[in-house]
Amino acid sequence: MLEHGMPIPSEEQQRSFSDLFLERFEKDIRAALKGAVEKDGRRLIRIKLKHAGIYGAEGETALIGIPAECVTEKGGIIRSTLCLVTARSGAEDGFGSVKIREIFLDIGSADLPKTLPDSLVPVIPMEDLDRTAEKLLAYFCPFLLMRPGPVPVESIAKRLGLTIRYECIDPKRELLGAIFFSDAAACIFTEGKEPRFVPIKRKTILVNCRAREDAQSRNTILHECLHWILHRFAFVSEKELQRSGGMIACRRSRAESTYTGRTDRDLMEWQANSLAPRMLLPASVTRIYADWWLERLDQLPEKLKMERLIERISARFQTSRTLTKIRLMELGYENAKLAFTYTDRKQYEISPGRILCEYQRNEAFQKALASGRYVYAESCFVIKDRRFLERAENGELRLTRRARQNREECCLAFVQEHRPIRSKEGFFRGYTEDMIFLKGSEAKENAAVVKELTEIMQNLPATFCGTLSAHMERKRYTDMRLADASLLSAKSIHRYRTDPNQNISMGSSVALCVGLHLHSVLSYNMVEKTPNRFTATMEHTAYQIILQTMTYKSIYECNEFLKQLGLKPLTKKEE
Repeated sequence: MLEHGMPIPSEEQQRSFSDLFLERFEKDIRAALKGAVEKDGRRLIRIKLKHAGIYGAEGETALIGIPAECVTEKGGIIRSTLCLVTARSGAEDGFGSVKIREIFLDIGSADLPKTLPDSLVPVIPMEDLDRTAEKLLAYFCPFLLMRPGPVPVESIAKRLGLTIRYECIDPKRELLGAIFFSDAAACIFTEGKEPRFVPIKRKTILVNCRAREDAQSRNTILHECLHWILHRFAFVSEKELQRSGGMIACRRSRAESTYTGRTDRDLMEWQANSLAPRMLLPASVTRIYADWWLERLDQLPEKLKMERLIERISARFQTSRTLTKIRLMELGYENAKLAFTYTDRKQYEISPGRILCEYQRNEAFQKALASGRYVYAESCFVIKDRRFLERAENGELRLTRRARQNREECCLAFVQEHRPIRSKEGFFRGYTEDMIFLKGSEAKENAAVVKELTEIMQNLPATFCGTLSAHMERKRYTDMRLADASLLSAKSIHRYRTDPNQNISMGSSVALCVGLHLHSVLSYNMVEKTPNRFTATMEHTAYQIILQTMTYKSIYECNEFLKQLGLKPLTKKEE
């Protein structure tokens, strides 16, 4: 039941199964090979064992191939030839014994069997996931490829010789289950009592009873069975090489798994995460059953139709609605994303990270902020109006009492949406929470403000240095005062407003807009007169949000906003 392929290269060379096996049994292999050569009437001059690799399995016994280059002499003729020794070795005793099976002399390189990579983790390309899942189903329960139904996960575990135990192994419900490849101890939690360590036998699956739902437990059991089917030799080899223990614990996935660029453990988890739902909902049967139901639900609205379809499939295959929804989207039923999307009540506070995410994907939110009519204060976007904003004693903007009591009157609104996660590189579990922009209170620009901005824009010079000087003169800023407000040095500011050829960074130009407390229209006008242009980077997106909603705040508050996003400050205090 193992898939074979070319080895995955690793960044650093480590001792492998081949090293372990040849160290233990080199003498036995050489002796067997010598006996076979001499039986063929030749004299053995030299043997070079190339490597040892697993090319198949019989239960817990690995079938191992060891190619060797042999130099032999017969009738005075010396020649070099390629030979193959096949052997059996068991995972149960940690590859502690060997039994030579057959020896093949004078073979071609094309006749060598394909073996697992040195890590013993099988190679399963992404495009082969569905095919591999159906192969496994064909082996354990072929009838499920003929008609839709639940996979008998407990029967599969029993057939593999695995024992299932339900215990509380994680009260926080992050840990779903674990499988043991050797005898070990596990921490068990009992309600009202201290945690205790209990012995766990090899070939045991522990399922966290605190996370026990029928559908979730079935997925967890199948996930652990897949680890046993695909990775039992890898874990035994790893344990013998003293790289790790003999078990693997599987948690709820909160981050995307990936196929390449990860450790062997990550690859094992990716394979089990990807194959389990594909076995529970095999592609061909699921499509036929889904299409059959879609014909009967055709008259319903699209969202309701997809919810009814997911309910029917979940009941038939005994899978969770979340798994079913994501699997349908994987199979091309994109409208399944409309179903079972849960939202909380309306909210007004939003964190910097969520602001950036929503701004980059939501055009309506971009337009709301680009209007320049909102200020980001106390984690809310508030209409720029004295009725709703005031300055605290330390100079920071804050909401007025009226604004706090009537946020729907003056703040942009959001809703927190919970959606299941899926990945282009394979299925994985968990939910993502997003703040989705709904709408804002209608903030109409004051006619007097519009008139004032128009007059200012008409009188601004065409150059950056001239525009900076004009704003400083209009607001009665000296070089020193603007230096304190922008954290740039007075010397730098003097150069920016007197030298037309002086280069200025995007961060410094935004800092000058903040220091001058310019309206967003005037801010963009001044920045556009520099050689810099906004790009779609996270940093430049954050700069645009600052220009649109935060220029009335201090440079320190803007830098704190950037810090929360993991970005560099606009400027640092220059001497």
